[in-house]
Amino acid sequence: MMQVMQEAGESEAGNQFFPDATQLDLLRDDAGRLPPDALRQLRAQQGRGRPRGARNKRNEKIAKWFIAQYGDPLVALGEIMNTPVDVLYEQMILAQGGEQKGKRVTGRDAMEFRKSAILDVLPYIHGKQPIAVDFNGKADAVIFIPGLNAPAGFTHDQLRDATEKLGVEAIEAAGIRLDDGRLISAPASFEDDDQGGEDD
Repeated sequence: MMQVMQEAGESEAGNQFFPDATQLDLLRDDAGRLPPDALRQLRAQQGRGRPRGARNKRNEKIAKWFIAQYGDPLVALGEIMNTPVDVLYEQMILAQGGEQKGKRVTGRDAMEFRKSAILDVLPYIHGKQPIAVDFNGKADAVIFIPGLNAPAGFTHDQLRDATEKLGVEAIEAAGIRLDDGRLISAPASFEDDDQGGEDD
């Protein structure tokens, strides 16, 4: 692994963490002094780094070495996915040294192990998908607290009917707002537009 890392380091200009001594020496004046902006000059020579989305060459070399040495981990996950659940179950029992009272293996354990392999490999095949949010504008539940987000003096049924007919936004702390803009204060019924309404 050290050889791979050395080769990877040699293929890239300079050192990953510190400025290269040879490059610094090239910037020295006749008296051996570095200019005050020596580090900036070195960065300018190296360029802006790898383009966005480009793979790190060092990581790529280490990945190739790992696969050559031990095999591709995705292959192992694929083998787990394709192993029948009953075989996984038996292998799990064998791995712990047989059936034991304190460490009982179940079929569910084997299914979960297989499922975890599938979930581990999934992002490499399909990538992570954005989460879809289904927003239909209707609340699943509304909690009214009289005096806080609902007017006091209305019955539960009146508030529920007003919400179903006029929408949640019609319920205000001061009363129930009708479609025409009028505010009905308790204890008048919101259904009776002519009684108890007051203009704002």
